[in-house]
Amino acid sequence: MLPIRPLGFDTVAGDVVFMDSHGQVTALDTRVAAAAAHETTPPIAYPDSQTWLDRVQNLRLWIIGAGLFALTLIFLAIIDKIKPRQSGQNDS
Repeated sequence: MLPIRPLGFDTVAGDVVFMDSHGQVTALDTRVAAAAAHETTPPIAYPDSQTWLDRVQNLRLWIIGAGLFALTLIFLAIIDKIKPRQSGQNDS
């Protein structure tokens, strides 16, 4: 015995059909795609993900600035240790 198909039912076997009181609303194809279709599918990319090298690349100017600031502080500390303080002439 063949299954009875209601009016307005225009899909093939293997589809999932959603219907309401007026007839077919939508249908989803559940059949398996051919293997050749996998070769033509576009690659999926996730641009929101970053490696730690990407993050360092984005912050490189801040890193260079912090390094120059640290070198300046080290240079001033060395100069302060090397150069003796001049005492004022009015020290008695």
